[in-house]
Amino acid sequence: MWTFVKIVIWGLIWFPIWIFTLPLKKGRDNCLLWTLRKFDEEGGYICIRWCRSNKIPAVKWPHFLWLPPEHHTKLRHIVPVDGVGGEDGEEHKLPVPWFTPEDREGDKKRDDN
Repeated sequence: MWTFVKIVIWGLIWFPIWIFTLPLKKGRDNCLLWTLRKFDEEGGYICIRWCRSNKIPAVKWPHFLWLPPEHHTKLRHIVPVDGVGGEDGEEHKLPVPWFTPEDREGDKKRDDN
């Protein structure tokens, strides 16, 4: 939970800075905008981790990565035990906030579509 809070704090700090410095971009990019552009153009997955190149170990900032869709078998994540959207087996319009997790490798499409 603390990691999520730190990412939200970084977002609140950097979003106004990005807005004001956008005219100074001049062909340069950053990991977030590049990742969002790749995700929009080619699909795939957005991954977030802490940056490894910071010189002050106590201060971490998020680094955004893009994973191509053909590498879905390398992902590890949890899904509801029934694999649908909750323990009752029904699909939901909104995600279920709490469920019994099942650890999965890969992200295969559902076969019933």
